[in-house]
Amino acid sequence: MVWKGTFRDNAVAIKTVRITKVSERVVKDFMNEITLMAPLRHACLVRLIGGCWEDGPDNLCLVLEYCGRGSLKDLLVNEHAGHGWETPYFAITLGVASCFRYLHHEQPSGEPLIHRDLKPDNVMICDDLSPRVGDFGESTRVDQEEALRRLAEDEGDGMLSMTIV
Repeated sequence: MVWKGTFRDNAVAIKTVRITKVSERVVKDFMNEITLMAPLRHACLVRLIGGCWEDGPDNLCLVLEYCGRGSLKDLLVNEHAGHGWETPYFAITLGVASCFRYLHHEQPSGEPLIHRDLKPDNVMICDDLSPRVGDFGESTRVDQEEALRRLAEDEGDGMLSMTIV
């Protein structure tokens, strides 16, 4: 569940986990999302402001940048009649592509980050119609040395695969 809140006089989104859904796996995925998002810095990524995980599993939350226009899905469904591809969809598409170039090829650690859950629901839209990619719950880092080793051992078509998300 996502709530709108205020942090230091700024609107924020507070992403929480339903108490009924909390399990060891959910807590592990939650911590993974914080770990992956914390070092990320790109204009088209939802900014992680903070998180709470030490007050027990029923108080898990992420504090994120608030995007006042909702998701790209909301924009497409509710406001499609007023926008052509020139504005804002072309700029949104370029922003998302730039974000994924950053995730796949410009990581300071050198290990690409694969989002694995890109969809209109996970592209948030700010008041100025700029995009922010969010929801890193299914994301994973790619160990390039391991990938190259697996490719070298592969006798098939040379393709690596991931589990379906």
